[in-house]
Amino acid sequence: MSEKEVSLNIIYSFLTGGATEIPINVDYEILARTMEYVYEKKMYHRKNFCRAIVVLSAYAPTMYRDIAWMFIQKLPLSHLLYLSDVVLNPSKENKRRLRHALAVKIANSSMDEIVRAYMISPSRFRMFFKFFKLPRNKIKNKNIVNKSYIFAVDVADKGIKTIFNKYSLEEIVERLKIPLHMVLQYVKDPDQAKVLAEISIPDDYLRHSRWFRTILGDNLFEEITFKKLRYLKDPIEFISVLEHLEKTGALTENLLNFLNKKINIFLEEEMNRINIRRIAIIVDVSASMHAAIDITRKLYEVFTRLGGRITDIIAFSNIAYEVSREKLNELIPKGMTSIGAGLLLLYKRLARRSVEEYPQAILLITDFDENTEPRVKNIIPLYSKLAEKPPIIVIHCGSRAPVKMDYPHAVIPVERFHPSLLLKIFRQIMSFTSKVLKEREVVRIIKEVRPLEEELSEISLPQRPQETMKSGYLLRLLSGGSE
Repeated sequence: MSEKEVSLNIIYSFLTGGATEIPINVDYEILARTMEYVYEKKMYHRKNFCRAIVVLSAYAPTMYRDIAWMFIQKLPLSHLLYLSDVVLNPSKENKRRLRHALAVKIANSSMDEIVRAYMISPSRFRMFFKFFKLPRNKIKNKNIVNKSYIFAVDVADKGIKTIFNKYSLEEIVERLKIPLHMVLQYVKDPDQAKVLAEISIPDDYLRHSRWFRTILGDNLFEEITFKKLRYLKDPIEFISVLEHLEKTGALTENLLNFLNKKINIFLEEEMNRINIRRIAIIVDVSASMHAAIDITRKLYEVFTRLGGRITDIIAFSNIAYEVSREKLNELIPKGMTSIGAGLLLLYKRLARRSVEEYPQAILLITDFDENTEPRVKNIIPLYSKLAEKPPIIVIHCGSRAPVKMDYPHAVIPVERFHPSLLLKIFRQIMSFTSKVLKEREVVRIIKEVRPLEEELSEISLPQRPQETMKSGYLLRLLSGGSE
């Protein structure tokens, strides 16, 4: 795999929540394009995206610094609060250009956006002005008159008192969409709790259902919750927390039954849209592959609830072996890594079946760091002998060695698994599988589908307006004056 490909995988994984730090000498073109991609898709990890902004702003050539400036203007102010956390070398990274961009962002923010940012993280909001040494009352000896900026300074100084002078609790939740966990601490009685329950969005409300049930009592809680569940956007997200909701008594039995029914309807619609019914899973259970096992368990649960069938579950370390659904929960990562052994065992099983019984896709969940025979390059040619060639979707987790495989495949990088990523990973798997199946003739020649690279080449990078680069722009914005 080329340096460009390695950089893309690392960057994409980092920007969507991976634990790996990106180097400061990264390919800035790929970094900027991937940032725009995950921004447009609304799938970026806020803290990691802020770190990427700092890298572009501090180390990249001028054109990319201007792109970093634009990302600061485009992101919600609340998402930028992590910037003070991710400046690793203040003397190099906390520069005038970064402070200038932040001051412009605050001055151009609405009061609603400023309140939303403070409510998300009061401590980070206050730190914003201190850490970046942003002007407070004057700039170049001129009084600051920009109303948004003055309001932001006042909020940083006086906090919730300033906000409640302008906003009601209902406005903060209903109009500003402040997460409930940031608001519950200000709720004083059951009447307020009832108002809060009725105006909060279903997803947010459901995550705090234990609190509401305690305050409201079962009857009122059930009445409100039934209404909420009818408008739940993505019930699939709650598959991973359903067991927890049940164990903690967050939901009544009636509500649990209703939620399960809604999840099943949603999943059935999803399956009909995707029309992929059979998959096989090959999972790496060698040392340190906890993430691979966790991903396998969650994907198994989602796919089987969809009405799909897992034709095979094969685990491998030094050797490969079949695993039942019950044994999934008992897998412990240990040993060396022979990916070829897992592929070989599945091939032998497929060679004895009719085409109608083949999986439509094979999920290979591994870091691809093979160190024991047989190896992928020795086994994968066997798959070309099959009557149909199910594509391989590599869920690339852990340390992630380069993926090299002369066979139709796609790669989904996952640096660090979290249940909230489940829906995104699942939909990527289904999307990639559909793409490979539809373009079977193409992938027979190309061998690898790279949907991310294809989409990145079509990205248009944001352009900074010329007027913002003129001398005295910030002074004029904040005070109406000029240098």
